[in-house]
Amino acid sequence: MLTESKFIEFLRKNNQKFLVLGIGGVSMSSIALMLKKLGHEVVGYDANRGAFTEIVEKNGIPISYSEDSVDSEGVSCAVYTAAIRDNSPLITSLRSKGIECVVRADFLGELMKIYKHRIGVSGTHGKSTVSGMISTIFMEADRDPTVMIGAGLQGLTGGFRAGDDKNYIFEACEYRDSFLSFSPTVSVVLNVELDHTDYFKNLDQMKNSFVSFMNISADNNGCSIVNYDNENARRCAESSHSKVIYYSVTNPDADIFADNIVYK
Repeated sequence: MLTESKFIEFLRKNNQKFLVLGIGGVSMSSIALMLKKLGHEVVGYDANRGAFTEIVEKNGIPISYSEDSVDSEGVSCAVYTAAIRDNSPLITSLRSKGIECVVRADFLGELMKIYKHRIGVSGTHGKSTVSGMISTIFMEADRDPTVMIGAGLQGLTGGFRAGDDKNYIFEACEYRDSFLSFSPTVSVVLNVELDHTDYFKNLDQMKNSFVSFMNISADNNGCSIVNYDNENARRCAESSHSKVIYYSVTNPDADIFADNIVYK
């Protein structure tokens, strides 16, 4: 596995060739588009055609739809979705050719370090909505953000927008602790409720993961923005060593308080 410093150096070099496996997903298609924006050659593989394969093909990224026809010639690195087993015949074959194979969460965690400010939106629900809201605010303010979220948004190509290297806004999913591979400078926590019980055995395990997510931003000299109105999120913040900014619609003593809300 490439070391962190070598990985970033590797990503900054032009004319690398990347293979994106599972490119038909919203996140994997976004990674493919981001790599192309960074000046790399990108090819893809997916078992099925869909809306996102159509988007990446329209952006000049060729896709193979059978494992036998995967284009691995000259590939420096393959990025694969967690839906593809690490010991699958395809990954095993690529590694036998000396190709670096990196799972999506680890790859994205290193890729985002290229950006100065990294805003990761986490929570049991509402991530795509709030990520979209933050992205829209940044775009309207002409901050030229790079965006990677798990849903389509007006003004984006699928769930991706290519901006400058200053601001990176992304959706941070807690499933199987994938968000602990990320490197936010700002950790947003909307809510914490027991979910994904095939992985999280109880609420305490899940809360510990969110505490760790907040601590990552602290270790990056950043902060956490936390929903004061969600008790579990508040308890996680109290257990973290992150600087915390609370927002609320019920408690005027929170750092940020919304009042006189009117629905139209």
